[in-house]
Amino acid sequence: MENKLNFDFNEDFINGLIKKLHADGYATEGDFVQLYSVQYDGAMDLLNRLLSNAGYDGEVSSIGKFYQCAGAIYGVIDLKTGNYDDAYQALEDEGKRQAQEI
Repeated sequence: MENKLNFDFNEDFINGLIKKLHADGYATEGDFVQLYSVQYDGAMDLLNRLLSNAGYDGEVSSIGKFYQCAGAIYGVIDLKTGNYDDAYQALEDEGKRQAQEI
């Protein structure tokens, strides 16, 4: 898979993300550390292109939340299949987990 921007969006990550999106409709950086990269310019376009090239029939959008102790937590959601409340709760849970590690 082409990945000129070097976000570590490798084939294993893309395949795992597709499985998670089919199961839940969203994923956070707690599921895949690479999702922290969605904050950077060009990352979402590349991610959606790689997902499409791998056969994913959908499009993801970035989501995020800031935690004073942990900083920003990022993820993606497919707005057609994912539940925003569930995705937001997953961000909340990941933020609390990361804050405990500090």
